[in-house]
Amino acid sequence: MTCLGSAGSIVNTTGNILTGSIVLSGTNFFAETGAILSASGTWSGNTASGSSLNFQFYNDPANQQGAQDTNDRPGNVLGVGGFLSGGDPAFSATGSLDSVLDPDFYSLTIVMSFTLVPNAVLSNLTFSETTTQNTTTPVPEPASMLLLGTALLGAGVRRWRQKRA
Repeated sequence: MTCLGSAGSIVNTTGNILTGSIVLSGTNFFAETGAILSASGTWSGNTASGSSLNFQFYNDPANQQGAQDTNDRPGNVLGVGGFLSGGDPAFSATGSLDSVLDPDFYSLTIVMSFTLVPNAVLSNLTFSETTTQNTTTPVPEPASMLLLGTALLGAGVRRWRQKRA
């Protein structure tokens, strides 16, 4: 598992609705088959409806750079998601990176936009990539088996002829 980013907590102590964005970005990512992006966190404090967290994942196949600021969105949108306060305090979501499968490295940018009502706390926010190793069992192809069988049959016939002679 690779932790792409983690924020300790965002606390709104202003008495007003607080909005903002956080951008996590980097280069040289490689999506293996089975790679999963996940996001999780916890609402606390004022968990009444009104607070929200939205995120977007971007893939830049050129691997030129990650985002330079909170308005920069390099590459293609891989996925979007969001969470609202007012329900279960803990939240999590996952999404597959199989849609990327670039043959080369790429940059990955995660944009988190949030709205927090007064006294709301967003904590334990983590974004990560997990790759499961798929194990495969090699299966011989029929032509190879036929060739092997023919060679064994030929060796057996030759030995039988040598014994008769």
